[in-house]
Amino acid sequence: MGDESRNKRRKPKRVYSVEFKGQAVALATAAGASVTGTARRLGVPQKTLDHWVRRHQGRLQPERGGRPAAAAGDDPAALRARVEELERRLARSELEKEVLKKAAAYFASQSA
Repeated sequence: MGDESRNKRRKPKRVYSVEFKGQAVALATAAGASVTGTARRLGVPQKTLDHWVRRHQGRLQPERGGRPAAAAGDDPAALRARVEELERRLARSELEKEVLKKAAAYFASQSA
């Protein structure tokens, strides 16, 4: 039974531009509009559009990699946590960059 669920093909994840998200939120929050109706007209899942609207209204954290929430802007503990998170991400990126450099050098030496 478990094998059957693994074999099902998933739809590829759709990526929406920031501009499209903004326009969709504007349409959904316009007077007389509903999130469900707007989502149906745009061909976007209702749950996805609802998520964008809630984020726009400040009820959710920004997307990954985005700026920290405004409420945490002046809290020293939150800023310290954010700095630590960014330092970890930077260290990981630098490590990935070094691995890629070494891999590129290796493959360049193999093709010569």
